[in-house]
Amino acid sequence: PISLACLKELASGNCICPLDAGVAMFITDEELFELDGLRQQLPGFVDKLQKQTAPAKVLKWDVMLLGMEWSTGSKEATLFNVPPNGRPRNSSCVGILVNVGGSKNRENVSRALKPCITTTGRFDPTNLFRAAMAIDKPEAKESQVQPLVSASKPTSIAAMPPASIAAMPPASASRQSVAAMPSPSESFGISLWFAAQKL
Repeated sequence: PISLACLKELASGNCICPLDAGVAMFITDEELFELDGLRQQLPGFVDKLQKQTAPAKVLKWDVMLLGMEWSTGSKEATLFNVPPNGRPRNSSCVGILVNVGGSKNRENVSRALKPCITTTGRFDPTNLFRAAMAIDKPEAKESQVQPLVSASKPTSIAAMPPASIAAMPPASASRQSVAAMPSPSESFGISLWFAAQKL
C-alpha cells in the first residue's frame, strides 16, 4: 500500500510523500473516511497546534496520531498531548500526521517510527506511545500548550482529506496486533499528540 510504503521511507530518513504546510499525512486504516467529525476538525487541530508551538513558545510538535476512542460516554473530536506511556485504553489508530517541516526531533521521530511498521505490513503505534515525552521538557520551558482541545461542534473548516491525500489507499486493517515490546534503546522522546473521534 502506498501510505505504508511512504511512511516506511520517512522512517528511513527519506521523505517522498506530499506535504501540506510541512505536514505529511498517512492513512493506515480506511475507517478514517467514516469519522466525519474528526476529518472536519482535523485542519483546525493542526492549525491550532502550529500556532501554539510557534517559535519562542514551546517545543515543536512531532507526531499526531489519528484515531477513535470508544466507551467514553461522549461523541466529540478531541486533541490532547500524550504523556509518557499515556496510550488511551479503548482506542485504535487510523492515521498519522508527521510534522516533517517543523519538528526539531526528526531523527528521533524516524527512529521511533521504524518499529511501528510490522513485518506483516501493518502499522502498530505502540512504540510511538512509548516514545511520548512530556511537553514541559527543558526545551519547552514554560509550556503554553493547552493539554486538551475539544471540538464537539462542527466548524466551517473544510472536511479532510484533500484530493492528494484521498488518493492514498489505506495501509492496513483496523485493530492490528501489537508488536513485540522494543528494547529501551528503541524508545526516543518525541512530542506526541492524539486526535480522536470519541464514540
